[in-house]
Amino acid sequence: MPIIVCTVLLLILLIAGLLLLRTGLLIITVDGQSMSPTLQPGDRVLVVRHWIAGRPRKGQIVVVTFANQSETRSSSASLREKLYIKRVVASAGESVTATLFANTRHATEQGSRNTPVQSPSQVESWHIPRNHIFVCGDNVEESIDSRSWGPLALESVVGIVAMKLSPSATPVPSSTLLSQRSFPCE
Repeated sequence: MPIIVCTVLLLILLIAGLLLLRTGLLIITVDGQSMSPTLQPGDRVLVVRHWIAGRPRKGQIVVVTFANQSETRSSSASLREKLYIKRVVASAGESVTATLFANTRHATEQGSRNTPVQSPSQVESWHIPRNHIFVCGDNVEESIDSRSWGPLALESVVGIVAMKLSPSATPVPSSTLLSQRSFPCE
């Protein structure tokens, strides 16, 4: 009898572990140049969901969603949410000063529409409120990020990048993703 109980318990733990892996991990393929040179288009990364990984810290690469309030959705179920991969450059309580380039779209105070930056480049500052982060792409001239959106609520974080998956199936450790000496947007 104890062998049957142990076997059933082991089977339940195995199924629970597989469900946790299936729902707690994502593999994302990078699309775009905003994280270059750290991540290139076509690179694949392993992402640990935020509810497992915890709060993102400064310097980590995260996957976030940004719901543009000006976009109208006919059916939220029919459209897939857009994911962005960016680096955390500031957390709650910190301040950020960043240069906005001419191609950067700057969100208006109402958050209902975007307007282009007027000058070739201008400097703007943000104070990051509680339960928010500020994210930027490593390639700041090609990135749409918190310089456009403003600070993002922690609820918009899908997960934290754990490692870059190389084409040869040999994982690249996350320490190489944190090798940036200075943060973008600064």
